[in-house]
Amino acid sequence: MTMKALRSRQLVVLLIVQAGFWVVWMSLLTWTETRDVTGRLDSALSQSARQALMSIPKHLADLSSTETFIAPPPSPVELKRVNFQMWDLRTGRLLMRTPSSPREPFVPGFVEGFNDSTAAGGPWRAYAVSDVEGRVQIQMARAEEQIKADIVSSVLKGLGGAMVMFVCLASMMWVTVVCSFRPMQRAGEALRHRDRLDFTPLALREFPLEVHPFVNAVNDLQLRQSEALVRERQFLSDAAHELRTPLAALTTQAQQALRATDAAHRDEALVQVLAGTRRATRLAEQLLDQAQLDAHDCMLTDRVDLASLVSLEVREFDARAHAKGQHIRLEIEPTVVLANVDAVGVLIRNLIDNALRHAPAGARVEIVCHPGGEGDAVLTVRDDGPGIPDADCERVFERFYRVSGSKESGSGIGLSLVARIARMHGARLTCGKGIDGKGWCVSVAFPAVGEPFVAGALS
Repeated sequence: MTMKALRSRQLVVLLIVQAGFWVVWMSLLTWTETRDVTGRLDSALSQSARQALMSIPKHLADLSSTETFIAPPPSPVELKRVNFQMWDLRTGRLLMRTPSSPREPFVPGFVEGFNDSTAAGGPWRAYAVSDVEGRVQIQMARAEEQIKADIVSSVLKGLGGAMVMFVCLASMMWVTVVCSFRPMQRAGEALRHRDRLDFTPLALREFPLEVHPFVNAVNDLQLRQSEALVRERQFLSDAAHELRTPLAALTTQAQQALRATDAAHRDEALVQVLAGTRRATRLAEQLLDQAQLDAHDCMLTDRVDLASLVSLEVREFDARAHAKGQHIRLEIEPTVVLANVDAVGVLIRNLIDNALRHAPAGARVEIVCHPGGEGDAVLTVRDDGPGIPDADCERVFERFYRVSGSKESGSGIGLSLVARIARMHGARLTCGKGIDGKGWCVSVAFPAVGEPFVAGALS
C-alpha cells in the first residue's frame, strides 16, 4: 500500500534507517564480543595456569592420594566455569583436579600452550604449562559450550539494551514528527474554516524552517487570487459603468426608429442605432482585452516580426478609413522584437483606432515601423488631426480619462491598454506633435532582442 501521508513516510524512513544501523551495530557487537570473550578466556586460562603452577609446593608432586576436601555449595557450581588439572609428567598420574574436571587430561599429548581438545565426550578450550624441570604440568580448560553460552549471554544483554534504545528512539522520533507537523495541521484547519474571500497570509513564525518555501508559495497563491478577485470586481464595475451609457443611447435611438412616421426619419434613427452598436462593440472588445491582460501576464518568449504584424493589423482599418476619406500611409522595415503577439496586436489596433477616430474626414495617418539607432524597434503612429493639449499628453494613458472638448467620444480604455502593454514589454512610450506639427504622435520603442527586460517608462 502506498503511503500518501508525509508524516508516515518520514517516520518509516527514519525507522528503516535506524533498524539498518541497529542490525549493523548488533553484527559488529556479536563479532567483537566473540573475539573479546575468546581473547579474555585465553588470557585468563594462561594466567590462571601460571599462577597455579607457581603457587603449588613441590612436595605435592610426591603425594600418592588425590582425595580432596568437600566444600559447601555453591562452590562446585562456580568451579564448573574454569577447570583445573595437575599432572605428573614422569608417571602420567593425575595429582590434582577440580571436581568438575574429568579424570582424563584436557591435553592428552601434554603439549604446552593453547589447545582445542575433546575430553569426557565434549570439546574443551585448554591451556597447558609445565614447570621448567618438566616434573608437573598444569592444564586449565573451559568447556566450549560454556564459552558459547557466555557469548550468547553477552550478546543478549547487548541486544536487550539495543532494543530498549531502539524503542525509546522510535518513540522520540514519532513524537518529534507528530509535533513537527502539528503546525501544518493547525494551518490546514484554519484554512478549511476560513471565509472563502479571506486571503490573509499565513504567519511564517508558526512553521518550521523546512516548510517555509511551501508556506510562501501558499501565501503567494492567495495574494494572486486576491488580486485576481479585485481585478474581476473592477472589470465588472467598469463594464457595467461604461456599457450603461451606450446601451441607454441604443434604447433611445431604437425607440425613435419605432416612432418614426416616415422612412427618412426611421433610416436616420437606424443609422444612429448602427453607430451606437459599433461603439458598444468596440467598448466590449476593449474591456475584454483589458480582462485578458489582467488574467495573464505577457511572457516575452516569441520572436515577432513587428513590420508584418503592423501590416496585418492595418488591413482591418482600410474600409473604415476609406469611408471617412482618410489616408493611411504605411512605412515599414523588417524589425524583430521579443514580444507577445496577441498583446502587441492589441497595442497596434488601439493606436490606429485612436488616430482614425479623432482625426477628421480627409486626414492623414502615418504608421512607421523601423529599427532604432540603438538596436531597438520603433513603432510610430501620427496624424494631422486636432491633437491634444500638452497638459493632457500623459493623462490620456490613464484608464477612463477623456480629453475635454473632444468631438469624438471614446471609452478612455484604449490608450491605457497601450501604456500597460508597453510597460509589460519594457518599451518606452513617448508622445508629441504629429504630421507637419499638427495632430498627435505616439511612439513605442521596444528593446532590442537579447536585451534584459527593464520596466518601460512613460515620457
